[in-house]
Formats: sequence, structure tokens, C-alpha cells
Amino acid sequence: MWTPAARAELARETLPYATCLSDAEWAVLAPLLPAPARTGRPWLWSQRAVLDGILYVLRTGCAWRHLPLDFPPWGTVYRWFLRWAEAVVFERLAHALTLADRERVGREAGPTGATETLVPVLQPGDIVVMDNLPAHKVAGVQDAIEAAGARLLYLPSYSPDFNPIEQVFAKLKALLRSAAARTIPDLWAAIRQAFTRLTPQECRNYLAAASSENDLAVAT
Repeated sequence: MWTPAARAELARETLPYATCLSDAEWAVLAPLLPAPARTGRPWLWSQRAVLDGILYVLRTGCAWRHLPLDFPPWGTVYRWFLRWAEAVVFERLAHALTLADRERVGREAGPTGATETLVPVLQPGDIVVMDNLPAHKVAGVQDAIEAAGARLLYLPSYSPDFNPIEQVFAKLKALLRSAAARTIPDLWAAIRQAFTRLTPQECRNYLAAASSENDLAVAT
């Protein structure tokens, strides 16, 4: 029977690789990617072709250098993977697709943890502190908390509470970039090796830089 599902399946069969995005999938993802810069040289490869290359490597587990020639040069694909990863593009894509999928099956777009778990135990005058995760700012979360008589506060973007964590992540990401792992097993090995480069004294220094001496004394 010629149904929308059958049409989608046929469209996927005509793609060069099973990991390539269909036109319908690309139409959803394209608006979520960073817009190309208006200055500089024009792009030789489209964002869609680059993303197809990234998906091929992540899905098959092949080395970046073994990317088939049907895709953009592996170096181009790898550089864009690093750039988008640094800009948290993949997290934004995953979040947006999760919300869209929830709506598709008739559920609320936003996570229900705040309304189903947190709100029932709130008392008037309570203060709820959340970080800046996009899921914490979807429509309805703040209204539900305030309707219970509580107050919602978001941590500053550069909160001292997160500064030590950001410092550690910055070092880990730098070590992973220098390792330039090309396969999933090599990546896990690089992650394990990177953690051995974080000494207890170094972590203490991160905390000391973000806290007063009194706060550090209490923590220890």
C-alpha cells in the first residue's frame, strides 16, 4: 500500500548510503545548524554533505581517514565535527529532536520531571535553582513552579559553582583534540588516558580559584 511510511522507506533506499539524511530529515535539521558566515570564502561543501559524512563515521565506526570518497574530504568533515562539537551543536540537535518526537506521539514537548516530580513537593516560598540546560527553560516549567508559590532562579552563565567543572572539561577536550582518535576504541582509550592527567592537586587548585579560602576549608 502506498502510505507515507512506504514513501519514506523508498526515499531512503535511493540514498547513496543508509546513514545519509533524507530530504525530510534534512528539512528538520537544517534550520538548527549554525548559519554560514557571510564573509570569507564560499563553502566548497554543503552542511548537509558534511553532516552526512559525520553520521557515516559515527554510525559505522570507521576511521575518519577511511571516509568514502563520495563524501567531502575526511579532513573537512573532521574539522567541522570538532567545530560543531565545541559549539554544542549536537546537543542542541538532540534536544530539539527530542522535543519534536514527544510532540509527534502526543506528549508535551517539554520534560515532565519538573511538573510531575518537583512541583508536587514544593511549598510556598521555596526557591528552585536550575542551571541553564535548554530543557530547564522550555515553556511551562517556570509557570508550573511559580504556580506552586515557589521562585525559580537560574544560575549565571559563568557561575563560580560551575567554573571548576568547565576548567576540567576544557583540559579534557584539549587532550582529546591532541590525541586525534580515529576510532571508537581509540577514543575511549584517549578518554581514560586524559583522566589520568588530572591530579588531585590540580582539581584542588580549580576549586580554590573559584571559591574563597573559607569555602574551601569547609569543603575539605
